[in-house]
Amino acid sequence: MSLINSIILILLAFTPLIQGGCRSSGPGDDLSVTSLQPASVSSSWDIKEIVIDCDERTSTGSYTLTFTQDEKSLIVTDSDGHEFQGTVEGDKVSWTGSYPHDGGTLTIDSSSLTISGDTISGSASRSWSAGDSICSGTSRISGTRIRDDKDAYEAWRKSIVEWYVDLYE
Repeated sequence: MSLINSIILILLAFTPLIQGGCRSSGPGDDLSVTSLQPASVSSSWDIKEIVIDCDERTSTGSYTLTFTQDEKSLIVTDSDGHEFQGTVEGDKVSWTGSYPHDGGTLTIDSSSLTISGDTISGSASRSWSAGDSICSGTSRISGTRIRDDKDAYEAWRKSIVEWYVDLYE
């Protein structure tokens, strides 16, 4: 190999370093988790929730949530059409909001869930108020992404192709 070719290979190998790819952080650099690309969460989700209310009573529920995402911004719509504002930071999803419920107002004070592929899990805190009556509680939430027929067909087709390839290898 000629000297010129060796120098070109060395320069190509170290180009990221030369361009500042290996530098220490300084003031104003955003190296926090919030600088991560947001997970893709736009879809409908089949949710299971365990609620512990203010009287320490436990109840369970199942419903659908629809996530509409625009980069890090999120709109969460429940089965009854109530909308909540939220955010997506990396694989973390959160939202808050309130709506009329049982003669008062139900408020989702906080929620913190983690997305992992087609599953979601986490917790939320809520409060209900009507006049002088106030009740608060927590919930554990888990769910799975609802795939449409096209996604189901593609997954089935891929599994058939893989089976066929394995069969004849």
